[in-house]
Amino acid sequence: MLDEVARIKVRPSTFEGYKAKLKVSVRNGIGRKRLCDLQGYEIQKLYNETAQRGLSAVTIRHVHRILSPAFKQAVKWKLLSQNPCDLCELPRVAKKEMRCFSCGETTSFLNHAKEDRYYAAFVLAIETGMRPEEYLALKWKDIDFENGRPSINRALAIQKVVALHSTNRRLRVVEEAFRSRLQRCES
Repeated sequence: MLDEVARIKVRPSTFEGYKAKLKVSVRNGIGRKRLCDLQGYEIQKLYNETAQRGLSAVTIRHVHRILSPAFKQAVKWKLLSQNPCDLCELPRVAKKEMRCFSCGETTSFLNHAKEDRYYAAFVLAIETGMRPEEYLALKWKDIDFENGRPSINRALAIQKVVALHSTNRRLRVVEEAFRSRLQRCES
């Protein structure tokens, strides 16, 4: 069912992620049941068991966001009379405050990393807030040296093979910090 609903709507990397998530979370719980026999309480039981196995509320909600549209399509196709996901209660997501380096910790980290071969990547990540899949996919043509700004045009996507997919995320970087760090890295 996932093939018919999601494959044409999402990127291949997203689709592979859906399959992996469902394989871990769903296959043993409801994967062997006939679609027409599936009930809301069974989906709820799956969610509860997933939580008891130690998977987070975020993971359960992600599984729900994958399953619900597939079942919604099954209702449209008249394979189901009702979407069983509509009958489920989702767990609350506990809000965690993100922990970031303080200025002192950042300075200390960069001082310790100066001799590391990935120092430039560390600086770029800290100064721009880029994600690893973004800074690892950068090419020289993506950097505007005059204005001290990188432009994110692609990101690494890990599938069965590493691939690039296009993005249009642009970052504003503090010019002086970016230029000075880049010059230090080049020398």
